[in-house]
Amino acid sequence: MPQVSSVELERVCTAASADIADAAAVAVPPPGGGPDHLVLFLVLNPGGKTLDAEAARALCQAAVRRELNPLFKIHSVALRESLPRTASNKVMRRVLREQAAAEARSGGGGRSDDGERRDKGSGQPCAKL
Repeated sequence: MPQVSSVELERVCTAASADIADAAAVAVPPPGGGPDHLVLFLVLNPGGKTLDAEAARALCQAAVRRELNPLFKIHSVALRESLPRTASNKVMRRVLREQAAAEARSGGGGRSDDGERRDKGSGQPCAKL
């Protein structure tokens, strides 16, 4: 499978919808081993919060398959208010990777009272597979 940079994945996802303001793509090894899972962290535009995590995952999945590689599968999407950044404004993917790996080890994100999976950092709904 050809190598694709996280920057390319992020570019395709932010171009997929005007509602997506920022994106970070990280590869997370699954707890039981096997190929890494592709996890997206998305920041939505303040005025366009019409997307939920599942809709954002489907939208980004279609864009990635169309523009980069039809074999790529987005494992999950977490919606955030902002992404962690360095002083030079680079996304701290290491921090996001650690958060996603910790969530995977604990069996996924927290659940709300209605049983919906929620991102631990933001409390936003997570995409379901």
